[in-house]
Amino acid sequence: MESLAQTIKSTALVIQQICQVSGTPGASVGAMKGGRLVATLGIGHYNLLDDTSVPDDQTVYHVASLTKAMTAAAIGMLVDEGKLTFDTPLKSILLEFEPRDPALQGANVQDLLSHRIGIPAWNSLWS
Repeated sequence: MESLAQTIKSTALVIQQICQVSGTPGASVGAMKGGRLVATLGIGHYNLLDDTSVPDDQTVYHVASLTKAMTAAAIGMLVDEGKLTFDTPLKSILLEFEPRDPALQGANVQDLLSHRIGIPAWNSLWS
């Protein structure tokens, strides 16, 4: 049976082709097993001005709105596992959630995913 690391490496050509077709200069691929990073693969370049800038497992990407879908998928998995519901109050899972507006004290997971509680945009990458 092929190891996970070998499987990841065998996808390199396909990922290179996807990068070329989509105009993406580079990508990092990783696989985790048992909570540990077990395989990584860097494709292309993370710096268009430097041909030697191959991405790795430490490369930081600006993923922008992709985090919305990843967060929603992760929360959906937690709901499926019965670890929370869409009605779970945010204060019970985000202990530092202290809204100034009293109307938001009862905000729940569904409110968060629906973008209706007014959390301002925050981008530490560019600040």
